[in-house]
Parts: sequence; C-alpha cells; structure tokens
Amino acid sequence: MSQDIKTVMIVGASGNLGRPIIESLSSNFSISVLSRKGSQATFPKNVSVYTISDTYPENELIQILQGQDAVISLLRSQYLEPIRALIGASVKAGVKRFIPGEFGSNSASSAARDAVPIFEKKWTINQLLVEKEREGLSWTGIICGAFFDYGLEFGFLGFDLDTSTATIYDEGNVKCQLTVLADIAQSVKGVLMSPAETRNRYVYINTFHLSQNEILRVLEGVQGKEWKRVRKDAGQSMRTGLRELEKAQKEGLPFDNELTEEVLRSAHWSEIEGMDYEE
Repeated sequence: MSQDIKTVMIVGASGNLGRPIIESLSSNFSISVLSRKGSQATFPKNVSVYTISDTYPENELIQILQGQDAVISLLRSQYLEPIRALIGASVKAGVKRFIPGEFGSNSASSAARDAVPIFEKKWTINQLLVEKEREGLSWTGIICGAFFDYGLEFGFLGFDLDTSTATIYDEGNVKCQLTVLADIAQSVKGVLMSPAETRNRYVYINTFHLSQNEILRVLEGVQGKEWKRVRKDAGQSMRTGLRELEKAQKEGLPFDNELTEEVLRSAHWSEIEGMDYEE
C-alpha cells in the first residue's frame, strides 16, 4: 500500500509519550526529533536529532522542517507561542499533516471547555490548524482521556501505590476514559498510516472505561489488603484549583504543574458534560 507520509518530525519527544511513539513509528517511518539546544535529553540511535534555539525562531523551524511529511507536537498547550510558530513554519515548509498535543481530555467539547477553562488553549491551537487547512496543512487531534499506566504509577489517578492510599473523588463511581501509553502511540501510527481517513478531524480512543471504585477493587485484590481511603469533593477541588491558577496567572507566577494536575484529576472524576465521550 502506498503511503503518503514517510518522514515524521516529533517535537517535545523527551516527555512520557515520546519514547512509545518513537518505538511505534520506527518500523514504518523515518523519524526525526526536534530538541532545544539547552536540552539534555537523549534519543535512540536510529532517530535523527535536530536542535533549535529555545525561542523556536521561524527561520530555523522552516529550515529544519523541510522534507518532513508530518509533525507531531508533544509540547504542552501552555507553550502557545512556540506551537503557533511551529504550525506556521510547518505550512511554509510544506508539511502535510500536523498532530497537536491533544492527547488527553475531550477539549473539542464546548461544555468541557466551559467547565475546565484550561482546555481553551488546546481549542485555540485546534482553531489555528483549522485556519491553515486552506494553506495545505491537514491535522488530526487524538483524544484519549487520562494516561492509565503513567497516571497509576505517578499518582495522577488518585492512587498512591507506595502507601496504599486512594484519594476518592465524590463517591468514586464516575467513569473516566483511560488509555495506556502504548495504545496512544499505536493510535498515532494508525493516523499516519491512514492519512485520508483521519484528515482534519478528531480521533477518539481508549483502553479502559473505569471508575475509581473499579480500579481500587483491582488494586486491593492484587495487594491482598484493604487500602486507606481519603475523600474529596471533586467540584470543590476543581473550582478551588481554577481560582488559584487564575490568580497565579494574573500575578505572573510560574506555571504550577501540581495544581494543574489536581484540577485535571478532579475534572476526570467529575460529572462534566463532554468529558466522557463514550456516553
């Protein structure tokens, strides 16, 4: 089968999704990564590494992106200006497909964005890509819910594996879309292998659709003991976090990753229209 996309540039590949995506694509595509000059990240030997100034100047981007069929951006949406520059340079370099750093909650839902305003930057990026369609750049957004294996290991889902403590939001019965990193990487491969079918649209995936109580029952079964439970009000936790983030932004304080994760965790385990895209 002929393949429209053969060369792929990954930007922000040093994060938790980078290596699984590189491994998934390596047998079918020529892979390159774009790394900041100040970064200490290392990558597999079969990957071509290009470096760029921390400010992502357009002239450097255009030169680096020449000959690339697709760009995968794993940059967080808070880095809006570098992403904007990356999209503009992709158009000028003749890139065919752009996959933005969606990889999470259903930011395509206006109800979800209204409830969780931090999703708005992802929507802003999407609308910029929609504008670039007429200039020849196509896009695909991948919605996958929360990262299951990563979230379980590092506590994002509310479970502390070391202390056997579960932070349960509300009654713990709200179901959430969950995807393991390997499945996200495979979905990226699927998008690039089927460019016509995935052109200018969102793709929705998941590995599991579970509640906290369902996850906790499995964890207790595996460990053979009852876990400690800490209760939280999901709505209150999310509202408090959003107020604190808004205050910090107004005061020009640095990005608070821990607080942002608490807002997102609360949102995932809340009854918010549009978050659970299987319904």
